[in-house]
Amino acid sequence: MNRNIPILLGLILLLICVIVSTGCTSAPNSSTTPDSSAYHPVVTATNITYANYGISFEYPDTLTPVELGYAGDVSTNMNNGMVKLTGSGDNITISWLKTNHVQPNIPLLYESLRAVLQKDPKISNLKFYEINTYSSTICGNAAFIGRASYYDNVLNLQVNEGYLIWNHPSQDRLYMMDIVSSEDYYSSILGNLERYQESFKCADS
Repeated sequence: MNRNIPILLGLILLLICVIVSTGCTSAPNSSTTPDSSAYHPVVTATNITYANYGISFEYPDTLTPVELGYAGDVSTNMNNGMVKLTGSGDNITISWLKTNHVQPNIPLLYESLRAVLQKDPKISNLKFYEINTYSSTICGNAAFIGRASYYDNVLNLQVNEGYLIWNHPSQDRLYMMDIVSSEDYYSSILGNLERYQESFKCADS
């Protein structure tokens, strides 16, 4: 049996909560008009530093961090979890999964993410791009960058997503940073990924 499969399946379940348009919260009331403003990036804001669960990063003061456990893990160490920034601006989620010191196959994980998106009935016209090595390291580790675009049938929007994925062995964690926006990938999302990546710190690095 491939030792990566339990990690792969676990993170895919975690990422399903990240990438679907309703997230891990309750489904919106059918009588409520969807708020498309959640997909638009911040233009001007004052940065605040988030620091908890062994990570820190800067985010605009127009957003509020929401901490979510995974698979019932609500312990103080949040071995598996995510921080989702909500409000007016970037729709960004930073998620992580304990790897039990098994080296994950990130390209295989990325291809499995494609399969998840292809089966999502809330999106159409999916374009899923090849994964590449990111130009900078994160917490001293090599990272991979990928992206997708699709039409959100719930919000009636063309959506772009950018992903940064990396393994941090000394914390025994696999991380993913995900930005969702109706803005252009190259003129908006890529720069925002770089901005969050530059401020991202691991407590042990």
